[in-house]
Amino acid sequence: MSTNVQFQNAYVEVLLDNFVSVVKQNVYLQTQSKISEEAANVGLEMKNQANNLADINVKLQADILELNEKIEDLKKEKEDSLVLLNEKNLKVNNAEYVHQEKNRLQNAVNSYMRQIKTLEEDNNSLREENNELNRDYKDQIEKLEIKINGLIALVPINKLRKMGITIPKNDDINTENIVQENDTFEIKNGGSF
Repeated sequence: MSTNVQFQNAYVEVLLDNFVSVVKQNVYLQTQSKISEEAANVGLEMKNQANNLADINVKLQADILELNEKIEDLKKEKEDSLVLLNEKNLKVNNAEYVHQEKNRLQNAVNSYMRQIKTLEEDNNSLREENNELNRDYKDQIEKLEIKINGLIALVPINKLRKMGITIPKNDDINTENIVQENDTFEIKNGGSF
């Protein structure tokens, strides 16, 4: 019996060692399995998070593209606004220039009108002077003609004909009371000198 007992003891011992080994392996495998499951769950969760992040990234990329388009639109609006602003500034400057030019021309016209008025006044004054001088000259010419006619009346007709002077009829010559203003003598009817 002793061999049998020993065998059984050895058998139980080997069995027990194998059982402990199997249980250890089982526990080890279950632990690895659990860790693998947890790792798989973490991996799956990380994959889900990665997918979520990818979706968020895609959405953000779309938002970025949309924002870039808005930025480009705003840049274009800004450029268009600057062009419009420049055009309006040109119009304002042009309007200012036109206003200044209008004022300058109006001032020039006013100045010319004042000059024209002054020249017209000077012209009227000169006309009056000229008319007065013409009257004076006419009066002097009439007086000289009267004197000349008086002197002609004093010169004998023969001498006048020899000098080539035509003699007006006696009716045209009034020899009465011809007085020389600047001279000291008076001519009266018919005398000779």
